[in-house]
Amino acid sequence: MYSRNLGKIIVIIPAFNEESRIANVVMDSMTYLPVLVIDDGSTDETVQVSRSSGAEILLQVPNQGKGAALKAGFQRALDEGVEAVITLDADGQHDPNEIPNFLNAYNAKPTDYRDEGFQPNASCQAAGKHAGHIFVLLGSWSEYPR
Repeated sequence: MYSRNLGKIIVIIPAFNEESRIANVVMDSMTYLPVLVIDDGSTDETVQVSRSSGAEILLQVPNQGKGAALKAGFQRALDEGVEAVITLDADGQHDPNEIPNFLNAYNAKPTDYRDEGFQPNASCQAAGKHAGHIFVLLGSWSEYPR
């Protein structure tokens, strides 16, 4: 269980040997949402830096790749009752300060995210156009075979 109430949307950050860059990503993301870092078998200080920056940590050992890390993070979020996630890369490629664009789009018309056969509305497309983030509604994801 998480040590704090995560709310309905969190940030998931898969990470592998990103000790030099992940602190800023975690701290900037936590300005907006709780953060779960999935450490994918790092051999550096990624776990310690992430934890000291305020993130919850999920360890994946041995290294299994980004896809497996995301899948593990999605499952953990589902187990904790999280409704949706925003994914960011640990290396700072994606700007956490664009998170409000996703939240605003989601809050403007949340039913678009819940309908079967989800089609992003224009505000969601604008939010993600330059961000490179992935917004995942976990209820829909959980219905597909893993």
